[in-house]
Amino acid sequence: MTTTNGNPDRFVPQATRRVPRTVPATGQASPSATPHTGVPLAPPPRVPDAAPPAAGVWVDGAEERVAAELVDARRHAQELAALRDDMDAVRGAARSPGGDVGVEVDARGRLVRLRLTDGACALRPAGLARLVEDTARAAAAAADRSAVALVEERFGRGSAIAAAVREDLTPPTARP
Repeated sequence: MTTTNGNPDRFVPQATRRVPRTVPATGQASPSATPHTGVPLAPPPRVPDAAPPAAGVWVDGAEERVAAELVDARRHAQELAALRDDMDAVRGAARSPGGDVGVEVDARGRLVRLRLTDGACALRPAGLARLVEDTARAAAAAADRSAVALVEERFGRGSAIAAAVREDLTPPTARP
């Protein structure tokens, strides 16, 4: 304990340092906390005082702008729902070179239908498995091409969403 003027009754700390207070839910320092350097944080920017509009009075044109934004949001939601439905209908199909295996997949590459001929059933298990896998990959690639074409048709080939879908669905080896 440090004293002043030799008086043991008065405690003087050697250094003062505030520990940042934390917000329990996030664990992040609160805006009024002081960093470990002991330097106080700058106060938050002051918002100029403005008298709120009188009750029931809208700022000029605000009601029309909000109504227009609601119409746009509803239209956008309908377009996304239609795109989702169209994407759910996308299928890709492929047949093995000899025609013994036929595979159909959905837009996500999930197996929808598998057709095997008697010739396919006569193959050794490892050969049949490889043939099914290769045919399923070809069907998934066809579904990917169909999904990209759908998005390009809906949003335009040069749109950001079409570019993102193309990037996501095009295998790295097939990119230019």
